Amino acid sequence: MDKIRAFIAIDIPKDLINKIANIQNSLKKIDANIKYVEPENIHITLKFLGEVLENKLANVSLVTKETTVGVKPFEIEINGVGVFPSFNYIRVIWVGITKGADFLSNLQTELEKRLVPLGFEPEERGFSPHITIGRVKTIKAKAQLQSKINELQNINIGTMQVDCLKLKKSQLTPKGPIYTDLVEVKFQ
Repeated sequence: MDKIRAFIAIDIPKDLINKIANIQNSLKKIDANIKYVEPENIHITLKFLGEVLENKLANVSLVTKETTVGVKPFEIEINGVGVFPSFNYIRVIWVGITKGADFLSNLQTELEKRLVPLGFEPEERGFSPHITIGRVKTIKAKAQLQSKINELQNINIGTMQVDCLKLKKSQLTPKGPIYTDLVEVKFQ
């Protein structure tokens, strides 16, 4: 039985992706060793599933549908640049979600709870709604990078309507991951 690397996510509209790509471009001017997420791959991950047996995907899809029953479309606001795990030890650069973050957290908690019976372990770190835009390979030009992130910490990117979840396949290639939508679950 084949395994598929999969995750459940929310796509970002093109106009906001363009604004995020502009932020990435401003960060690229700093000589830091960062692998940026390709604009076409920018999304909000609600649950990374890892390698999933192909025959288990139908159950994951069903759980995703059950999780969204009664969920109405809602708006989120994307703004601010931040880092994980800390400002002194930057590993991930992200843009944040302010308005609507509680809705995303509730959705993610419910999804995670419903996936446990299928054998998916809950995330140990807890869920912090964000959009990963880059991963730091080795920290170069740390002071410059910190200064730029400080400058961008309150930047407003915009609002979007969240009206569906997507189960996605992630195919790793030497040029980076290729994401394919497997299932789209619209909110009612």
